[in-house]
Amino acid sequence: LIAAVLAALALRITGGDRGVVTATPPEAAQQSDTYSFYHYHPDETTLIRAALDFRDPTKPPLTAYGTLPMYLASAAITCAAWYTGEPADLATTSGRRLSVYSVRALSILLSLAVLVVLWLVARSIWGEYTALLAVLLIGAVPLAIQQAHFYTVDAPFVLLAMLCLGAALRLHERSRTPAYLIAGLLIGLTAATRLNGLLMAVVLVTAHVTLPPKIGWRRILRRLGTPALWYAGLASLATLFLLQPHLLFEPESMLRSVDTNDFAYSVAIARGEVLRPWSLADMHTIAYLHFWTALWPQGAGWPMTLLLLSGWSWAVARGGRNERLVAFGCALFFLSIGGLHTKHVRYLLPLLAPLVLLAAHMVVDLCGRHRWRRWVIGGTLAC
Repeated sequence: LIAAVLAALALRITGGDRGVVTATPPEAAQQSDTYSFYHYHPDETTLIRAALDFRDPTKPPLTAYGTLPMYLASAAITCAAWYTGEPADLATTSGRRLSVYSVRALSILLSLAVLVVLWLVARSIWGEYTALLAVLLIGAVPLAIQQAHFYTVDAPFVLLAMLCLGAALRLHERSRTPAYLIAGLLIGLTAATRLNGLLMAVVLVTAHVTLPPKIGWRRILRRLGTPALWYAGLASLATLFLLQPHLLFEPESMLRSVDTNDFAYSVAIARGEVLRPWSLADMHTIAYLHFWTALWPQGAGWPMTLLLLSGWSWAVARGGRNERLVAFGCALFFLSIGGLHTKHVRYLLPLLAPLVLLAAHMVVDLCGRHRWRRWVIGGTLAC
């Protein structure tokens, strides 16, 4: 495990200094600078600028994303500025480098935290072999490595969504009110990163109503009235409104549609109602199918794509309650993004960890029951 995490760390640190140009351009030479720094990732720059301008929680500088990523970025930039003694801004070369490097370090830490959470969840439910294989797989997937090099909302969203999934899977062991309150808190944090994080509430409710030993319509309806479940819902809403008070005091801000910083405008772009240069490439692509025929192979390679799809299918057809709960969470999230006009490969990042979990469990299960398949599976994993 330690070797896998160290290897993943090395892959994520390598290339993390993108943007530094030591060859001095003429305009920088006039300012006596020895290097230039270019922050060219649009979402990363948008979040940094929003974090630096974030003053009033009731009037956030952007509504396209939640406020939690801005809080995290602001904390990282402030700590880096305090430690180095340099000002953090986007107006100077040193300020740009400090701001970008600090949030990129945060993104790397969050990416490694996903590996740790994945290990803990998989080991507690399916054993160490599944946990180790899952960590090895996700540690080497290019999609995860690439996104760790930049700070976007996906970094905290993936970690929080995985924590929510782990809390839902562990309800059968800790079906007490504190466990539900923690799950509700995590759901609220996830929604404060992206509003579709509220989908994790559906996963939690599904996990609750399908608790053993028996499942039936009467039992399901009875379990929906469990006080602990309602406490989880209240904790989710309280956390969300505490971090995003503008949802209460200025709900009309979510309907404003002026530029890409606005939630309504971003939704219009995602749905194809407003076309932008970067969304023209998605014209005439097939909804849902394009993610599997083009984006997954780009982000993970064809062998890994087939392995992830096989793991999900195996969970639905042959898995137990836990496997099908993870598969249900993946399907729920994919339904929310698969039909969008705008299709980015980074949209798949929240699906990577749970799908890898199912694929690893499938591989371990098949290897344990069918020895002849070890060579085929081993070859696939090697690819």
